[in-house]
Amino acid sequence: MCLFTFFVCQQKTIRRQVASLYLCPQTLEMPILDALVAPIKKPVGLLHVKVVRARKLLKMDILGAFDPYVKLSLSGERLPAKKTSIKMKTLDPEWNEDFKLIVKDPKSQVLRLHVYDWEKV
Repeated sequence: MCLFTFFVCQQKTIRRQVASLYLCPQTLEMPILDALVAPIKKPVGLLHVKVVRARKLLKMDILGAFDPYVKLSLSGERLPAKKTSIKMKTLDPEWNEDFKLIVKDPKSQVLRLHVYDWEKV
């Protein structure tokens, strides 16, 4: 066997092995969670919430106006809370804003609404 034939055979072998790596689709399955960890609940629906208004809020600032906004969240959810816009200098704000929250367990999740006073600091 001459050196040229040997070299060509080696190239063919290398090409076959490299080509097998580029076959599509090639999948690699890796578990994301440990089997002992509780499974993540999948969403079962959307909760549509409309924040309409608030009336006669108590003034929280001693030296300034009340600038209210609302934070909405579902209990047991790790996503950040949704927020309304800030209504400046009012104790009777009107928002008329719509929100959609993902529901994973309608029997145990609770809608939480918190009114806050916005501060620049």
